Amino acid sequence: LDNMRPEQPLSLRCLSTLNLACECLKPDFSRQLRAHGLVNKILVLLKDALEHPSLQVVTATFFFVICQHRMDSSDLDRKCVELLNGLLEKSSDDIHDYSEQQKEDKGSLLEGKAAREYEKIKQKAKSVLEKCSPLPLKDKERGSGRTEDDKEEDEEVIEVQNFDQDGLKPACLTISELVSECFHNLTSNQSNCHWIKEEMRILGTLDHVANIAIALSNSITWDESEEIDKKELLLKLLRSLKLLENVTFLNKGNQTYLTVFDGSLLISKLCKLIAFSQNLLIHNSAGNIYKFLSLECLLGVLRVLLNFTHDHELGSFRVGEQQDILESILDCVFKIPQCISGDRKFDMLILSLGLLINLVEHSAPNRQLLYTTEVNTSTVHGLGEVMDSKSAVNAVLELFLSHYKRAEDATIEVPTPQRLSQLTPTSSPLKGSPQVMKRDFSATLASRLKSHKDIKGYRSPAKLHIDEGTTSQENEDNKDFEELEEEEEIEDEISADPLVFSREEFDTALTQAGRHMEDSIISSYSALLLAVLAKHSSEFAEILKEELPNRNYTSIISVLRDFIQFMNMAGSSTTRSGLESIRKIVKHLETLQD
Repeated sequence: LDNMRPEQPLSLRCLSTLNLACECLKPDFSRQLRAHGLVNKILVLLKDALEHPSLQVVTATFFFVICQHRMDSSDLDRKCVELLNGLLEKSSDDIHDYSEQQKEDKGSLLEGKAAREYEKIKQKAKSVLEKCSPLPLKDKERGSGRTEDDKEEDEEVIEVQNFDQDGLKPACLTISELVSECFHNLTSNQSNCHWIKEEMRILGTLDHVANIAIALSNSITWDESEEIDKKELLLKLLRSLKLLENVTFLNKGNQTYLTVFDGSLLISKLCKLIAFSQNLLIHNSAGNIYKFLSLECLLGVLRVLLNFTHDHELGSFRVGEQQDILESILDCVFKIPQCISGDRKFDMLILSLGLLINLVEHSAPNRQLLYTTEVNTSTVHGLGEVMDSKSAVNAVLELFLSHYKRAEDATIEVPTPQRLSQLTPTSSPLKGSPQVMKRDFSATLASRLKSHKDIKGYRSPAKLHIDEGTTSQENEDNKDFEELEEEEEIEDEISADPLVFSREEFDTALTQAGRHMEDSIISSYSALLLAVLAKHSSEFAEILKEELPNRNYTSIISVLRDFIQFMNMAGSSTTRSGLESIRKIVKHLETLQD
């Protein structure tokens, strides 16, 4: 650290910082550095980084590397956030236009020896960043019980993963993008990052984040001749959307600030991105990679708008006043799921329905617009697919009834466990023949028993000799040891042939349970949307009642009650706090029921 002090030569400080960043690639070293509170001390030594382009590069590199290993916002103080904001502000001149003609490296402003030293430092920083893992496209991991749609999606993602390794390498990122990734990691842990979100708004960091997203959205237009460049822009836009999602999650101050930022320009650009992504997905003219990235960006935009409108009347009004926004969101419910496969279809439905709920909950103009909006849906008959035009509320009602019926009629075949020796090798979830697996279980238990014998003071009952001078208490202890050994022998026999599930039966049950859960949640969201509309319109409430099963609200009330119970068990404290409005809606429906 002495070589990083301001009085040392600039080249020595830069090289020392990069060497430290290289050491921080090791998770254990990085944790030790944070545990001893050295991160703040290091950044104090680099407080003059904004004055030197080379020092800006190495500081951003060090920050990026240290943030890769679960860096927590509690490890930093306000001065560190100010330094990060300064780096973002200094490098923000390069991001207002992502065309190649406008991009200008800071090193081009240097001359002679300073320029050569800058290029050396820049290359060394890239060599450190090349050792970092590529930035992930999808945060969500898959579980078990995979369907055919999942397998089809995997085939499409193979090409994307190859591009991931080439296009998302940290070494390809600019200083502003490296700093944005640092803020993304610092705000990902929602439990204790509230203060850093506030500082980002106070220091003006949100302005730079919003400008990056706006500049990227301005540069994205479909052109066959520029396919590679646009893919890279979509990747950067995806990372920018993830940061916007983090800083607006359950933060009213940031919601309001970004809602009115530059005359709601950010909201306008995000809404246009929805239509742009939908066009690519529906026509599928850009190939698997471009389709995949467009889908991820569409989901990212929906998540950001969901945060903007969450319990936020101004955000709901500003989003709802955008041109054709309700039609675009309704297309996400009724058209886009037909163009995608796998788990993303469920994500698309839930995010779109959730955004519609937020838009109509606090905005009368949005409710009135939804009452009068029509959508085009397709129905498959024996002669083929037939397009049909109907009102949006009727389409949502049909969506609710279809998923409600499927959830009610769903049957989950619970697998019956069998003894391991009775299963064939192909039907067993474990590898090998039953005989081999019995030996594995026996060996495991034997090693476990041996570990007990290795404990100091332990004596095997079988080898215990009783001397003439042995007391009666010792004889009783010996009997206890013999009984314990007999019990362990019985346990050995049982453990060698345990009860297990057949892999095929287990996967089938898991898939059925997953589909039932999806149907239940989709029916809950669509029921909540209908209930919100019914709460604010007695006329629509009467029409809805006539269309529901048994001409009453029992189905919607039961679905919402189950949803509240589910969220109480599975949701966090912040999620449970938002259920109070749903309880009020249920009570309102119960009064209408009476």
